[in-house]
Amino acid sequence: MKARTFPAVHGKATLTKINGLEYLAISTATHGVKLYEVFRHPRSVRLRNTASNEAFDVATKGDLPGCTCQDATYRDREGGCKHQRACRAVGLIR
Repeated sequence: MKARTFPAVHGKATLTKINGLEYLAISTATHGVKLYEVFRHPRSVRLRNTASNEAFDVATKGDLPGCTCQDATYRDREGGCKHQRACRAVGLIR
């Protein structure tokens, strides 16, 4: 079976601090705005969706998988999933 390539995710990402906690807001045309609490670890960044409590780990080192979300696991998107692209845009990962 031939792997399909999906279009890149486009949107806006904003990193902010509220009461000492870091939050990442990701806005896309298809998903609207989602707010994630940010937990920094030595080799990854954990994003916890504040509405659903669902969490994703985004690797900060090149030798780890990119993101644990279903989009990154099952689709090949140029530039990665929305979590990877947002983390890169705000400087959480390279």
